[in-house]
Amino acid sequence: MISLEYVPVGKQKMQEWYGHPPVNIVNGKLAPDLEWWKKYMVRITLPFRLELDYAPKTYMVRPYVNKHIGPALVDAFEEILDFYGVGEIEHFHLNLSSGIYKRKFQRGANDTLSLHSYGAAIDYLPNFGKWGEKSRIPHVVHVAFEERGFMNYPHTDGFHWQGARGV
Repeated sequence: MISLEYVPVGKQKMQEWYGHPPVNIVNGKLAPDLEWWKKYMVRITLPFRLELDYAPKTYMVRPYVNKHIGPALVDAFEEILDFYGVGEIEHFHLNLSSGIYKRKFQRGANDTLSLHSYGAAIDYLPNFGKWGEKSRIPHVVHVAFEERGFMNYPHTDGFHWQGARGV
């Protein structure tokens, strides 16, 4: 099993570990920082394709993630694939995601970046409990992520998995 090498606790430790992408506003939107991107982001290959819930029939197979979560994230998905197989994953819609990397602020904030902005979080299986709802994500999925060091908030944001605590 491949686990997260380190799970930072708190905003300062998280920024030290995942890098701190500058808040660049271009045309009213958060813009990526190329130097930070080159230093921290890598492309991974998932063992099965994830369909974007907000863009049906659009799939993620080789997403960009922060280099510190890539191996553990792939390993978690390999465990899920080993348990269910591709047929059941697609049949039971265990292949839906709202994405990984996205430049945005935390919900309700206008000065604190979301962990998605660091490439250190994934929204997986939003169909099993939207934000604000109790999660109905299968136990196998919880175990696959939690045993590798990822955490989530099962009572309010159960489809969001991140590689940090206390942020």
